[in-house]
Amino acid sequence: MINILFIDPHPIVQKGFKFYFKNDTEFKIHKVIGSLEELSQLHSSLNKVDIIVSEIHLKDGNIGDLTKKINKKIPIIVLSDKPYSNSINKYIKMGVYDYILKTSKKNLITKTIKNVYKKSIGTKFISLNHLKLKKSKTNLSKREIEVLRHLLDGKRNIEISKILKINQKTVNTYKTRVFTKTKAINTIDLYKYANESRLF
Repeated sequence: MINILFIDPHPIVQKGFKFYFKNDTEFKIHKVIGSLEELSQLHSSLNKVDIIVSEIHLKDGNIGDLTKKINKKIPIIVLSDKPYSNSINKYIKMGVYDYILKTSKKNLITKTIKNVYKKSIGTKFISLNHLKLKKSKTNLSKREIEVLRHLLDGKRNIEISKILKINQKTVNTYKTRVFTKTKAINTIDLYKYANESRLF
């Protein structure tokens, strides 16, 4: 069972997250808190935490302050309502492992948590900042860049198909090409690629 520490300053989000994992046999909510002060009060019980899922902005600080306190001892996943952040590279360097939206379905959230957990078992936690891009120029086509832009805006395939006036199967083909050409594993890699390639 994966023990999760959830940090978010909004009570309604806290309740929603707890409800998400109520009676779940694979995940256990170790604690739900809203501030760094509450984190400091946990002390020794932190060694029971496998994953931290946290909002960027907390009551008394932000994700940067959190990463300094944790110091890469526990993998951190950002759960945010903002589909894109210019600070994503900074978060990666600080030790944030992944970035998911609050509007994501439960299966995507649980899949992300599982992936991060598997990579952190029995090893010193390593963030994705070791993935360096060799090229500063993109090899994406104009259409692939358009699809990438919409993906980073948090749009789904059906929404992209309507905007670009192409069918969903074609969108999925472009999406696959984008991930293949950028060698991205997840959305956070796409953010990194877009920023370093100066696409937008």
